[in-house]
Amino acid sequence: MKKLLAALLSLLLICSVCSLVACSKEDEDIEGAITNYAETTTYDIKDTYGKVLGTLSYKAKGTDYAIITGYTPRVSGLHSITIPEILPGSERTVVEIGDEAFSACTTLVSVTLPDTVEAIGDWAFSLCSSMYQIKLPANVETIGKGAFVGCEALTIVNFAPQKALLTEIGDYAFNGCSALTTITLPE
Repeated sequence: MKKLLAALLSLLLICSVCSLVACSKEDEDIEGAITNYAETTTYDIKDTYGKVLGTLSYKAKGTDYAIITGYTPRVSGLHSITIPEILPGSERTVVEIGDEAFSACTTLVSVTLPDTVEAIGDWAFSLCSSMYQIKLPANVETIGKGAFVGCEALTIVNFAPQKALLTEIGDYAFNGCSALTTITLPE
């Protein structure tokens, strides 16, 4: 009887410890999700007259950097945007265009990225059917899979004239870019 009682108590103790570990892990996951959600912020892109063209969503990468995670147009019609190097208010430097950040944004005709951008994520500009031009800075090292898929109007892809750092272009990056006539790749 003592052996059975000892075995049951041992089992109970093991179950208690396991549930405490599981609960603390669950709390960490919830806290992490809240923290990550709280770090997503927005910045309004304006034209030269101060009219808001659209809103960029971004999240923090470390303490000094930002990843653009989305774009929401605020005006009808076609427009060009220039993404700032440093996002005012947050003082974070834009280093990456995240996966699907501008996907299916049919109002964009051209995008100028800051020199600080090092990576363009998977499907980042996919299905931007009106975009005819993009200027890529010399610091871009990777262009993700399908980054410009379905950009039917894209005719010009310009890399900065300085020696570019590009090392990888993902699969299908320019698939469906039927109007593409000029792309100058770095060495």
